[in-house]
Amino acid sequence: MSIRVLTTRLVMPGREAVLIGMLKKLQAEAVTAPGFLASTAFREADSPTTMVVISEWHDVPSWNRWLEKMERHQLLDSMREHVSAVAV
Repeated sequence: MSIRVLTTRLVMPGREAVLIGMLKKLQAEAVTAPGFLASTAFREADSPTTMVVISEWHDVPSWNRWLEKMERHQLLDSMREHVSAVAV
């Protein structure tokens, strides 16, 4: 049974375009991860600095392997200066 993971990021005003580019890089990396099925990104209509990503994974172990992947950590580190909060 697949799982879905919802991640919400609050982006610092004026840095939305930069973060969108970084999210695309993160998704491109996730596509290569075993167990990755799909992901969709959204911006909140009333709050364009709120970005939500829903990713779908084959199972929890697949998600956990992705959490540990070094490339994911490197991309997340580069996002930190553009994001004020993250919730998974």
